[in-house]
Amino acid sequence: MRARGKIKNRAHSGKIVLMQNLGKRNTVVIIGAGVAGCTAGSYLARQGFQVKVLEASSKIGGCCGSTVVDGYMFTDGAQYLIYPRILDLVFSQLGFDRSEILPLRRATTPQTTHLPNGTAVTVGDNFHLSVENGKIDIARAQDELNKMVRKWEPVGKILEDEDVLLSPFSTKKILSKAWNQLPKLVRSLEGEFKALFSEPVFRSAIAAHVLYAGTPLNRLPSMSIVALVSALTDGMALPVGGMGKIPEALAHTLRAHGGEIFLNQRVRNIRLGNGCVIGIQTELGDFIECDLVISTASGMTTYQSLLEPTAQTRRMVQKVKQTPLSAAAFSIQLGIFNRLEAKSHLNYFVPFMEKLDQYFSPVHDRADWGYYSIPTLIAPELAPSGCSVLEYFPVISQGEPADAWSNERVEQFGCASVEWLQDQFEINIAAKRVRSPREFRDQLSLYEGAVYGVSPAKGVTGLFAHRSPIQGLYLAGQTTYPGLGVPTAALSGIHAANGILKSRNRRS
Repeated sequence: MRARGKIKNRAHSGKIVLMQNLGKRNTVVIIGAGVAGCTAGSYLARQGFQVKVLEASSKIGGCCGSTVVDGYMFTDGAQYLIYPRILDLVFSQLGFDRSEILPLRRATTPQTTHLPNGTAVTVGDNFHLSVENGKIDIARAQDELNKMVRKWEPVGKILEDEDVLLSPFSTKKILSKAWNQLPKLVRSLEGEFKALFSEPVFRSAIAAHVLYAGTPLNRLPSMSIVALVSALTDGMALPVGGMGKIPEALAHTLRAHGGEIFLNQRVRNIRLGNGCVIGIQTELGDFIECDLVISTASGMTTYQSLLEPTAQTRRMVQKVKQTPLSAAAFSIQLGIFNRLEAKSHLNYFVPFMEKLDQYFSPVHDRADWGYYSIPTLIAPELAPSGCSVLEYFPVISQGEPADAWSNERVEQFGCASVEWLQDQFEINIAAKRVRSPREFRDQLSLYEGAVYGVSPAKGVTGLFAHRSPIQGLYLAGQTTYPGLGVPTAALSGIHAANGILKSRNRRS
């Protein structure tokens, strides 16, 4: 009898095994057990589909997973949660109350920004501001923050409207709801910050709140400020038990609806016949017959690696070539014997806003720029009692292939980053994990180590469609709409699943 979540290893036989006759229209195979894959699978299983999720690694979660190292729990990718209301919507679509199976803790002080002149600006609940080693007009800054919220909150409400979120992306639908907001969209994000915030120091401190996008502010649309408004009004959050609890909760909903997850099952390719999906070939030699597949690997990986060259259409090849990648990342994660304190969940060390292009395109790797977080301030259960987890993402050169990160380079920059952290804290290191773009690519299947896959500078136009040009093949995950984040990646799974439902209804 085969245990749940595991396929018997047949690699020694070297032959293709027809696991089961799955060539039925109510059967779907999903590649990847991250938040998008588990969400899509749960949604379809609830609709009566037979769902099998294949995960290449030995655990679920993907970029939202967690890994325990010597008793300390480190995030594998995503560090925090914004848009909690979207996550609530996702779970409601799966028939569950998120608060019952996935309790969250809110970070009441989201971020502190450290600037080159030594000034540190902290923004807390209700726009409470504090400043160290410098001076700003706090009353004016708070007034400007309130004006920003009043201006952009209506746009955020439109974008977070259930009718918009659950429908395929439609410029026409959004314009019909937001036509009177269009004058706000003419500037770049950089121009919007200059218009909103009068003091250069405070402007630079606020600009650091959107550096997660990994793109110069003059290349981002002004609408990108909506994420900042959400983070400042709703706050950031961490699940009790860490970010890995999100995919665990989604996997629970999947299994509750009758879906299955199979670990250690890397997909070699998607098999086609007469231009349609006919099955999945795994690295272990298993052949799974099916006519519906959702791939949550990036659109680039799906089109370029999971399909045979003869199946790659000109449209696919052009899309992959034209897709600009998001920033690549380097991380240092430390388990600390002692208790660490910090003003905020995120603590940035950045240049002034006028020189942020140097932050995104540094001449060389810099251990003294970047941001750190201490997740144990919100979730102390991530470390042994009285201990801490410290995570640091220093700035690295961009535009290089992941293989440019040799073992020697990783070791040298890792040591330099730890030395910089030791200048900030008195730390007694108990556990350590260092990852370069090469590890993010190889361990999390992030294309060239790009943390979001597609650059946010392209907006929704840079993302891949949920329905591919191949009959029976659908895409989900961060490189599809609405993308870029945990709740939105989960929501993409619902979009892909709805694509299958609509296709089935058309054929009925």
